[in-house]
Amino acid sequence: MGPAVAALEKKGIRTDVGDLNREIKVTNRLIRSLRDTIRKLTSWLVDIRQAIREIEMEPEEVYLVDLLGQKFDQRANERFLTWRNRHAAGRAGLADLKRFAVIVNYMQQNRVLTIEDLDGRLTSICDRQHTLRDGIRKDTKRMAEIEKIQATARRRAELDPIHDKYRKTYIGKSLYQKRHKAELEEWNRCNRFIRARFPDGKCDLRTLSDEHSRLSAEMELKNEQLQPILEELDMLRDIQWLVKDLLPELEPEKTELSPEKKEEKRQLLTPGKDKKRESVMGRLQEKKAFVQEREEQRAGKVQHPKKKHHNISIE
Repeated sequence: MGPAVAALEKKGIRTDVGDLNREIKVTNRLIRSLRDTIRKLTSWLVDIRQAIREIEMEPEEVYLVDLLGQKFDQRANERFLTWRNRHAAGRAGLADLKRFAVIVNYMQQNRVLTIEDLDGRLTSICDRQHTLRDGIRKDTKRMAEIEKIQATARRRAELDPIHDKYRKTYIGKSLYQKRHKAELEEWNRCNRFIRARFPDGKCDLRTLSDEHSRLSAEMELKNEQLQPILEELDMLRDIQWLVKDLLPELEPEKTELSPEKKEEKRQLLTPGKDKKRESVMGRLQEKKAFVQEREEQRAGKVQHPKKKHHNISIE
């Protein structure tokens, strides 16, 4: 940001350069947030891999979707059986099921079924983020350089009359040089800067402006491409929360386990293969109908309905 732009911004007058600098700061904060989230998820997956090694299993053997489905099913049944207020239990179960359905739908659509798949997905996200980050940094650096070239070229143009008069002065040249020493030195600095990038000393400000606009549009597009990455990382954080909440078996013990303890944890991390379960979305519709029926009962719209047993198993 040149001195003229800085002066306008200080007075509260918004400029294109100032807006761009603010956008760059927002982008840098977003990139730092993405980097921190990826770092935390990567560290968490390292712990999970350690827990799996402790019981002599492989990451591809741990099917997260099945395990989370079974554990969620158990949690829902426990709540339904232990809560005294069945209406509250139904409402809470529905809210949890909605969230769980979104997470499982993401995992199935993106084939994030095992710990190995989850690790691979995070690696893919990390690679995409690095590619966009490097592109944004390159564009930002070039735009900053263009702004400096433009500002320097304009300043040299402002000093050209003084320099031209100095060149054309023969009588009293030394006195003229002494009076305008600062301006002439500044013109020389500007000229050296321009010639280092344009050997003929000529720079087309319109061409530079067009390039700056193009880079700004490309950076805006890259910023938009960062948003889906941020949303997907939020989904992975939800998966992390579910795993920590429902699968404490995936927390590393960091001690030598007995054969019995290893076998016990292996059994807990091996979902029943013969258990037939409904789809999450289908179970969600059933749960909604169940809660609506309860609400109608409370409102007196249904007289003494026959109680139904709702199996809360999900996929």
